[in-house]
Amino acid sequence: MANPNIDQDDTAERQIAHLREEVARLSQELAEKGGSALAEARRRAATAAITARDNPGTTATVLTAAILVGVLVGYLLGQASADNRRHQGWF
Repeated sequence: MANPNIDQDDTAERQIAHLREEVARLSQELAEKGGSALAEARRRAATAAITARDNPGTTATVLTAAILVGVLVGYLLGQASADNRRHQGWF
């Protein structure tokens, strides 16, 4: 009669080996996709830098507007989280 523990160990070892192969394959796929995503991000950043360099007035306007919106949002969040007791009246 065959020992069932040996069969189970063999099956577990095969499953572990298969899972290791699958992890290696997935890691390779992610590395390839990550490399292409990085190249695309670099290409877009270079395009944005060229556009900003060619249009300094527009760049300054956009950055100023973004800063003002950030300051306004920060101010409003600060006011919303501040202690509101001073606005409740005479008591």
